[in-house]
Amino acid sequence: MGVKDICKAQNSKMETILPDGGVFKGGFCKKELKKLTSIYIRKFIIETRRAEVTHWMLIPPSILFFLWNPSYIGWIMVGYALLINIPFIIIQRYNRLRLKPLLVKQMKKEQRRGISIETYGT
Repeated sequence: MGVKDICKAQNSKMETILPDGGVFKGGFCKKELKKLTSIYIRKFIIETRRAEVTHWMLIPPSILFFLWNPSYIGWIMVGYALLINIPFIIIQRYNRLRLKPLLVKQMKKEQRRGISIETYGT
């Protein structure tokens, strides 16, 4: 069992434990692929980028806790922000790396079948 297999197993475990913010009204659920079309896969990739950026943006405000708390509390809050957000960032990147080859494969399949390929936000 190599490092790649261990990362894959741990990432799959994280995906089942961590909640999906896309379940809220108007959100995009990222727990599973609902369709196997190039348009849907592109949208999924865009949503993984959005989710990753959102989690990166949630980390820097933790520094504000140094303004009104003792420094050890500030460090606890920075650690908390990292501990909570890094797993989501890892999952989004991992999923995007898995989806890109699938998108290429699906686009080729659709081209062979003569299906019109529309671009979605790329």
